[in-house]
Amino acid sequence: MTQQLAQLLDFTQHDLNANRSGRLTERQRAHLQLRRDASSALLSTGVGGLIVVAAVCVGLAQDISKLHVELLFVIPIAFVLAYIIQLWVNFTRDLSARRVDAVSGCATAQRARLRIGHSRFTVADETVATAFQSGAEYRAYYARRSKMLLSAEPI
Repeated sequence: MTQQLAQLLDFTQHDLNANRSGRLTERQRAHLQLRRDASSALLSTGVGGLIVVAAVCVGLAQDISKLHVELLFVIPIAFVLAYIIQLWVNFTRDLSARRVDAVSGCATAQRARLRIGHSRFTVADETVATAFQSGAEYRAYYARRSKMLLSAEPI
């Protein structure tokens, strides 16, 4: 069971031992950094596209509807930018803290969402979530602010 989880979550025995001690390994730190940068790049590209569409719509709109078009795009762009900033801050804090938190409890999985005890995690795909037996007890190790699942083991 732990072997399958290790393969799907991409952790080693060394990572698991460090996580048990509340530490983030350099390998896991590199994964967090990559995830932070990839998420930020993807979301920033989406925001850039939304800004271009908004500029075109504002340019084509008549004076009366310009306000509506601006509101239609400005508010979502502001929320997405706030989300990107929060995501960046969470990952950056996890990277600088180098700490790992743990939670124990029963696992429940639904699609790409996993719940262990009182904590919820979004995982890469449904395969990862279904690797956890529903109702079985696990201890999960994760980055505190980004809630990135780093390793797990049945207990």
